[in-house]
Amino acid sequence: MQHKEYDVVVVGCGIAGLAAGLRLAEADIDVAILEKAPEQNRGGHTQFTESFRIPAADIDLDVEFNVPDYTSSDFYSDIMNVTDYRADPDLAEEVANGSAETFEWLTAHGIDWEYQAPHPGYTAGRVWLDGEQFVDELVELVEDEGGEFFYEAEARSLLRNDAGRTVGVEARVEGEATRFEGEAV
Repeated sequence: MQHKEYDVVVVGCGIAGLAAGLRLAEADIDVAILEKAPEQNRGGHTQFTESFRIPAADIDLDVEFNVPDYTSSDFYSDIMNVTDYRADPDLAEEVANGSAETFEWLTAHGIDWEYQAPHPGYTAGRVWLDGEQFVDELVELVEDEGGEFFYEAEARSLLRNDAGRTVGVEARVEGEATRFEGEAV
């Protein structure tokens, strides 16, 4: 079995994993990102994304959004309504309240968005994008900051220390057993 050590191991190369990997790498934290898919299919559902809902009213950029008065409070209400109030309220609040800052951060990294709706009728603030291109751009940003990707890396089990803290992942990388250890997973 191969053995690899990083400060942090991220499982998954969708928007959550890519954003985490980028934030860690830009903070000079040694990060490995494991992606089950082969490189050409990376990105999970993010590669099929065409738009993101965002609280346009809370964003401090000089752009014109399709629905400029959509707030983080509106976003939170929509999350709760769409999930029939089954979403974790604290997590939904974190997503809604942090989305403007995250959007501004990704924009500062050069992510290109389309700000106007392709057709009328939207009632929530949104930006449009090409999912595959978005994934490619984020991967490049993470790699430029020193993050390392492992494709065809299927996480099989979490490793825990005696105190029960997760300290690693056992995975199969291109068919070979590999142990990834880190301070966080």
